[in-house]
Amino acid sequence: MSISLNEAEAWCAADIDVYGDFTNPLLRAGKDFYLYAIESASGASILVSPRSTYPTGYTEATSRKIGGFHCLCTDVGVISGHPLSGYVAGDILPASVWDLKHRPVCAPEGMVYVAGINRWVDIYLASVSGGKLVSVNGGAIADGASATAFHWYKFSQWLGAIGKRMPTQHDFVAASRPPRPWPWAPRIARSPRRPTTWRPCARRPRR
Repeated sequence: MSISLNEAEAWCAADIDVYGDFTNPLLRAGKDFYLYAIESASGASILVSPRSTYPTGYTEATSRKIGGFHCLCTDVGVISGHPLSGYVAGDILPASVWDLKHRPVCAPEGMVYVAGINRWVDIYLASVSGGKLVSVNGGAIADGASATAFHWYKFSQWLGAIGKRMPTQHDFVAASRPPRPWPWAPRIARSPRRPTTWRPCARRPRR
């Protein structure tokens, strides 16, 4: 089965009415989406939704979440040898795709799978939302200068509460092997604020 995110048929129509027309790639940029198996009068089909519970107009009884993915937050551009060369904002980040058998033990939002270390890692530097650490596009980086001040031990405590951990030196070095660090990540201009945190890992991938 092939689904085009640029076609209205891929999306729950009621979601589009509420959250916007996600056939426009720019509205998908930097967001997580979910795949649902649903059954209607015309038979079984797959719908894409921005909702993590069930698509608008459906219930847990009439839909089943079977996977999801994250969309690129920016254009990659043309980079020789880069696996994402030519990808643009709103395209699916391939390493972020998860399903019921291939996913982290924690919530999969804002994460990618790095095969070289057999780990899921956060795409974005950690920020705080709803009293917990999250990996979201545009979040305020949780560091020593943030409203909720963090240090190593506090990070470990907060990450452990959501099924994640800090990467070991081996994880970090192995995931940063040439030709480019974090080969799933686009080339983005350096932030004016130097990051002071690492991207956390999930404790163990679910296979």
